[in-house]
Amino acid sequence: MRVHNSIALGLILCFLGPSLAWSQEAPHYSLIIGHNDSTDPALNPLRYADDDAIRYNELFAVVASETTLLTTLDEETKRLYPQLEAAPPTRANVMAAISDIARSIEGDVAKGMRPTFSFVFSGHGSYDADGSGFLYLADGTFTTRDLYGEVIAPNTASQILLVIDACNAALLVHSRGGGNDRVASAPSKLKLEAYPNVGVILSSSSVGEVHEWGKYLSGVFSHEVRSALLGPGDLDGDHRITFPELASFIAAANQAVDNPTIRLNPYIRPPMNDPQMAIVDMDKARFPARIRVENKEGKRGYMMDSRLVRYLDFNMGDARSFEVGLVHNERGWIVVQADEEYRVPQGSMGTLPLAQLPRKELTTVATRGATSDYFDETLFGAPLHSSFSQEFFADTYMDSLVVERAEISPWYESPWGWGLASVAAGTLAGGAFFHMEGLQAQQRAQNAQFTQERVQANSDVLDSQVGMVTLYGFGGAALTGAVLSFIFDRSVEVEVYKPPFSVEMGPAGVLIQGTLP
Repeated sequence: MRVHNSIALGLILCFLGPSLAWSQEAPHYSLIIGHNDSTDPALNPLRYADDDAIRYNELFAVVASETTLLTTLDEETKRLYPQLEAAPPTRANVMAAISDIARSIEGDVAKGMRPTFSFVFSGHGSYDADGSGFLYLADGTFTTRDLYGEVIAPNTASQILLVIDACNAALLVHSRGGGNDRVASAPSKLKLEAYPNVGVILSSSSVGEVHEWGKYLSGVFSHEVRSALLGPGDLDGDHRITFPELASFIAAANQAVDNPTIRLNPYIRPPMNDPQMAIVDMDKARFPARIRVENKEGKRGYMMDSRLVRYLDFNMGDARSFEVGLVHNERGWIVVQADEEYRVPQGSMGTLPLAQLPRKELTTVATRGATSDYFDETLFGAPLHSSFSQEFFADTYMDSLVVERAEISPWYESPWGWGLASVAAGTLAGGAFFHMEGLQAQQRAQNAQFTQERVQANSDVLDSQVGMVTLYGFGGAALTGAVLSFIFDRSVEVEVYKPPFSVEMGPAGVLIQGTLP
């Protein structure tokens, strides 16, 4: 009887095996890179790219299935994370990690799953002569061609999330918004819209730079991104933080920033094949504990761990409740709201209402840290109202997703170049004809038996030499003109891409509509 039962169970498992594999949660792989330095002497070393990488790693550790961290900790960060070990962000390590993930994705796809690949970078970036961006690694660079050739193109069967906090981040994907500072480049097939499975979160200020702040121990953009993704960015209360919600949260956080060198203008766009994709699904994330904030009065607040490391900020203008996910419970936490602070005990589990936590008046301990008056007054200085999000989606967000590329036509499309090349070919051929005629006349002069024949042959040599020199001269000039025309006579055209969808916030939440692939 037991044998029969075992056989029956085995048969059931064999039949159900494929369906079980299909129904299981699709894997999510994250590669997180942080590097403070560059090889450009004009760029000052960063202080917190390694810290940002570590905190992104903590976030993705509860969101992704597997997380790979590549960074080198500076001395200050080592004191905060004495037990943390990470491989350095060398080009070899980056490429090896990408290859490992690609192999895992290939295996998942063969099982009928659609995995996710998150590529996260914090550090310095720049661009080359043709406007293509690159990121600085410990011993080299990671280029636009690397991104498309190694991360995007081989993994079209997966969802890809790019999170890049670096100067000129948008140029890494050949995407730059409108303006007078476009960098013209040769036509490229490396276009983001050709890959509808890619969603992007790219930092940028109006001058292409990003900024750090000692009070956050972080890049400003990365801190704002994490602040949203840890819970406060859930605008419609469905426990899913989407790309438009993140964009609205960051826009609100920078409302009061009027300094153009600091004000962020990020490029945040969902994958076209799944525009409703959640960057973080709070219900699926493995947060050991959550704090439920009943934000009845729309108060401004922030959160830090027991070492006073800033975790997130928020400024809700509506009486809207939300949850904050804790990436660990190994230490205690402090939530500051208005003039009160709440203590989250070490080892807390489950969902904890903020109002039921130990509370007391705000102490100077919770406000300790490096500060900047301007950042204090502006970042998260204006509240996030639902009316702001509605207006943002209606008037600002879609315009921010328009991509303009200034592309130089290929050299072979120059009409002047080909016209002069034709002239050069004709005149040089004529010069070659006279050259041959002169050689033949010279041979006749040498073989002539009579004086009159020799005189005529020498006259023919002279005439041929004049024609040869004249046509060679014109031909050389035309050839030089053709070469210069191929180099300089190239038109610049602006290619415009507008994502084919719209976003609105209504009673049903944040909705994305449009004609999508």
